[in-house]
Amino acid sequence: MKLLNEREDEERKQIYYEQQQQRKREYEAHLQKLKQDNINTLKLFQLQPNFNMDNLKRSYRKLAIRTHPDRPGGSKEKFQVITKCYFTFTKIPVIIYL
Repeated sequence: MKLLNEREDEERKQIYYEQQQQRKREYEAHLQKLKQDNINTLKLFQLQPNFNMDNLKRSYRKLAIRTHPDRPGGSKEKFQVITKCYFTFTKIPVIIYL
């Protein structure tokens, strides 16, 4: 009976360890995606890596005015991408109506 409990404990420890390793891999992948998203956002808004939030806001407003669907030459898809990037980067919740 004691041997069975020890074996079950070892199996549980192994399962727990595998779950922890999976979570760690998922977290690292998530961090890598965030880094890539930040790089893409910097390219989109044409910002230097040492920007401040005022520069980001100014750049967002310029692009938003330029790509707004109500403006000549504006695009709904581009406007939504720019808006989503900005609000994701600034961590402000936003509802984009499709």
